[in-house]
Amino acid sequence: MDDEDQEPSGKASIPEDHIHPSTPAWASPNVHETPINTASYSIDAQPHNAGKENDPSEAPGIRGIIHAFPNSDQLEIIAKIEASWKELNLPTEELQRRHRAVADGIGGSLTKVLQHALQLQLSYQESLQERVAKYLEDIRKVEQMLNLMPDSTSDVDDGGDGGLFQREISLRKRCNELLAMRTKRQLIWTALMTDNKKFAAATGLPSFHLENHSLRLRTDVLEELQCFNNELQSQFVVRNKNMLGLRQAIQAVAQDLRRDIELDFDNLTDENLQLAENLLNELTEEKKANIATGMELLNRVQYLCRRIGMSSLLLESRPTLVKELYDPRAIEQLTAERDLMEQLAKENIRTVILRHRDRILSLYDATYTTQADRDAFVEFASDDFSEALLDAHEAESTRLTQLLEENHAIYGYLGEHAIMMREKLKYEEQETDPVVMVNRGGILLKIQAEKKKVVRDLNKLIADLRAEVEKKSTPDSPFLIGGLTLDEFLTARQRDTEHEKADFIKDRKIAPGSAIKRAKEFKEQVTPTFKRLKQEVGSVPKQPKSGNRTFIASGSSSALKRLNEAVSVDSVERIGKIKRKLDFDSNSAAAVNGKGRARTAANLKARVQTPAADCGNGRTNK
Repeated sequence: MDDEDQEPSGKASIPEDHIHPSTPAWASPNVHETPINTASYSIDAQPHNAGKENDPSEAPGIRGIIHAFPNSDQLEIIAKIEASWKELNLPTEELQRRHRAVADGIGGSLTKVLQHALQLQLSYQESLQERVAKYLEDIRKVEQMLNLMPDSTSDVDDGGDGGLFQREISLRKRCNELLAMRTKRQLIWTALMTDNKKFAAATGLPSFHLENHSLRLRTDVLEELQCFNNELQSQFVVRNKNMLGLRQAIQAVAQDLRRDIELDFDNLTDENLQLAENLLNELTEEKKANIATGMELLNRVQYLCRRIGMSSLLLESRPTLVKELYDPRAIEQLTAERDLMEQLAKENIRTVILRHRDRILSLYDATYTTQADRDAFVEFASDDFSEALLDAHEAESTRLTQLLEENHAIYGYLGEHAIMMREKLKYEEQETDPVVMVNRGGILLKIQAEKKKVVRDLNKLIADLRAEVEKKSTPDSPFLIGGLTLDEFLTARQRDTEHEKADFIKDRKIAPGSAIKRAKEFKEQVTPTFKRLKQEVGSVPKQPKSGNRTFIASGSSSALKRLNEAVSVDSVERIGKIKRKLDFDSNSAAAVNGKGRARTAANLKARVQTPAADCGNGRTNK
């Protein structure tokens, strides 16, 4: 029997590339192409069916096949045999013997042929049964492997009209279809497992695990594997995005720090992600440390610049340096600049300390510091110009500045109070001026009206000042001004003003009636002062007519103004002292209270003029 006629091996599973062959040639219904003639021959060499008509009702089975013999070739051979016997002229008994021998031989041969055919058919039938059983077994295994419902063609019962032969064909077709389906699913499984291994290796996550490998081609297993791969792929996308962000952040910070960083993070594992995050945190902390160091250096340089009153060439040339403090080169430059400024501070510390002392004196005056408190700052008189002495002066200056800022409203009101007191004193002095007394009806009334206005504003100012002082005071600790309470301070200032007014009036009194006398006698004689003015201006001013009560009212030249000054030279000197005092008070008030009040120090100073000039020109301040 040939190889193709052998039964397929009974392995547990059918190979993927195996396709069940069709029915072998020997299993075909037409086993022999040439019919076998099993008919017996008569002695006269005539066929046993000679002269008989064919029975149309006879079935075309094996018997019909046997009755179809002999054919033409066999008849020709029979004719030759009988011709040979006739030529030999064999006796009848010999011919009959030979006929029986031929009949026995043909019968034996036919029996052997039929027995062999029977064996072949039985073997083919057994082969078909084995094939059907094998196909059923393979179909069951593949259906179980692929998780398919049993097909109707795979039923064990073959009682249909097709018989075992058609059964074998149907099962073979079904088996080949399942094998093709298994091959397709195997390709899908291979592709999915390839992706699974790739994503698992890239992310460091565990790959898909299947307990029973024979179930790998089931529909639910493939779907589970696909879902598993989708999850891995989503993890891969998220981790890849995170790693990309970390890489970009690391490169940006490393560039700011001027460092070369090699990123050897090929896989997106948890360890690599943690390493990248740790590296980014490390670089970020280093950048923050550089910024803190740079800010400290920058503040130190700016502090030293303010301390010694100098500017930094580095900060002027690089105004954006404050935004580049993370740069190591910026740190180096600021360090060098700080060292330079430290050296300059040491060399100019005496000048700086003296400048601080001037400021401290101004702050003492602005805050009405008592002499005892001033003497308490013993470093003010020290000649040891060192860093410690400079720190002490800066601390004292800072303390006084803070005190001034905390009580700016009170000190502002005090400065305005001093200005208004000077203005009130000015009007009171003008009221007692002999020149003003000459024209009581006009100038004196205007001066008194201005004085009332100042007094009204002064009372309102004192009320506001008292309200601010009450805010800063407590029953146990009242707010002190120059070591005095507000009432004590205002009383002392009023007393000093009264004393100054009395001194002014006393200093103005010269020979009784001298100013009026000179004004009256000017019409009859030229005084030495008049001669001096003539020499200065180059001409003698016209003398007033005798009908005028005062010579001052009609004159407008600079010579007359100078003459007026000569008439009351003592008053001018005194008012000059008052003006200088007002300059100091107005500066202090402007430093304390920038907003001012209705009458600023500058306006009040402008109104402080000599009484003689105010009266002589016929003008009044409004």
